[in-house]
Amino acid sequence: MVNLVDIFLGNQEPQNAKRAIADLKAQGGAAPESLRAAHKRALKDLDGPDSILAAYLADGGDEVRIGLGNESRHTYTGGITGGGKTRSLLNTLQRRFRTAITGAGIDAEILDPKGETYIEMKLCIAAEWLAADEETRPSIPALVYVIDWTDRKITPVDPLDTSDDAISPAYAAELHTRITIQTSDQTYTESLRQLLFMWDLLLIDLGYPDLYPFTQKLFKNATYRSSVLQRVKNADVRLYFSSMEHTVARSTVDAFLRRKWGLYLFPEYRYATCVPPRDLVRLGLPKNPRWTLANFGTTNAQPASLGHARFRWHAVRRLLSVMRRDPRRPLWFVLEELLLLLEGSPEIEEILGTSLRVTRSAGVSLKLISQKLIPDLPRRVVENILLNTHIWSIFGTRPDEAELLYPNVLRDPADHRSEGERKRAFLAEMQSLPRQHFYLFAKGHPAMRCRTPNIVHPTVTTGRSQEELLEIFDREIASSSMITFDHAARLIGEWEREVVGQDQIVERVARPQESAAPNNLDQLRKILGGGKP
Repeated sequence: MVNLVDIFLGNQEPQNAKRAIADLKAQGGAAPESLRAAHKRALKDLDGPDSILAAYLADGGDEVRIGLGNESRHTYTGGITGGGKTRSLLNTLQRRFRTAITGAGIDAEILDPKGETYIEMKLCIAAEWLAADEETRPSIPALVYVIDWTDRKITPVDPLDTSDDAISPAYAAELHTRITIQTSDQTYTESLRQLLFMWDLLLIDLGYPDLYPFTQKLFKNATYRSSVLQRVKNADVRLYFSSMEHTVARSTVDAFLRRKWGLYLFPEYRYATCVPPRDLVRLGLPKNPRWTLANFGTTNAQPASLGHARFRWHAVRRLLSVMRRDPRRPLWFVLEELLLLLEGSPEIEEILGTSLRVTRSAGVSLKLISQKLIPDLPRRVVENILLNTHIWSIFGTRPDEAELLYPNVLRDPADHRSEGERKRAFLAEMQSLPRQHFYLFAKGHPAMRCRTPNIVHPTVTTGRSQEELLEIFDREIASSSMITFDHAARLIGEWEREVVGQDQIVERVARPQESAAPNNLDQLRKILGGGKP
């Protein structure tokens, strides 16, 4: 079995690889102690101050308690859909949130590109709000910052904000350009890519929102463009746009405008990302929140690519800025659907790899969650995750993923099967693990088969329906982070009247049964499908 580990850990970091392989060989060989004794030792080492109940041993039912020190190291959770990953995560987060309400415990940032964990956390926090006394309740909204976009309310953000100086304007524009292209279903020529990069750099320099009326007027009106460029500090940006009539083909400009208009048609996206940065300061949104819940799922309201782009960009910006935080309070950075973040992006793979190596010194624990790592990710990325995560929780999974865990499964001295027989039996076991069952592996100890605690759903503990709990969360918790469509439209309209000189056309979101929807879709298809750059 060690041959597979050699493949994944062999070349990039020789010293770390040799140590890891030696550990895995030792743990996978003949056991000098009984399974029971080895598990007891692991349970003792995992426990510690501020521990919580994380699981039960499948054999014997002993409690698996993990102290905050161990829990605040990098972790990886993997397994098939429906295996129990989300429930295990919710058990941990809900218990830690209760401690955070008291002013102690951890900070957390939970990024969900699909929305399932986000919805469940809304229910849990609403239940905690209902259970809190009158003195504690007012503190909970200040504890939580919500990033969401619905058909009526959004969390306004500045996608290109570099005010924290964690990243230079040029690097921010470059990364944002790459993420936009990687997540888009549109093609980008080299000239179109360069125009997108320079456009992002222009917006960062001016501190302007990415609004289509401004974009169109700047490209189509040379006099207006000249006036705007007088305010630009970056000489390279001024030179590029002042000479663009001679250096940028008309077809490239037209293709760029089509893509911008295609984004502008989705009000949830427009209002969430285009409120003028100057107004964000005045809105009184939560500052320095301890817990952030971020939903980038798009449901049926807009293309999934828009959510994926926002998810990637937010994750990258936060990973690049966390080293500046105060390390005295642990921060859990939870990344759901890891493949959506990494796949097809060497830049983000490198940023995550660096973060795994250095962010522990800033008190940051990366919680990586994915259905699988191989064969979708490159060997060097898998290697980095294996070497730099301290605890793995592997639910039911495929044989190739289970093989990564197998060297850490301690052999029972009473088991006289051959190595090949044991391995085949283990791979088959991992494919058919019951829901809530998983193998817990902490570095330095053998992997242990465990079962997650049963979680009583918030609708049961509160006696409220899911709809009621979600309404409570939106009213009592999320309202301090979000504004209505009308409010966003008003702020955008005021900016456009001042800067562009024309009112924004504010349309009501058409419901599926209304006749306006087909017309808008036809218009979108026409715009996105017409012409080539």
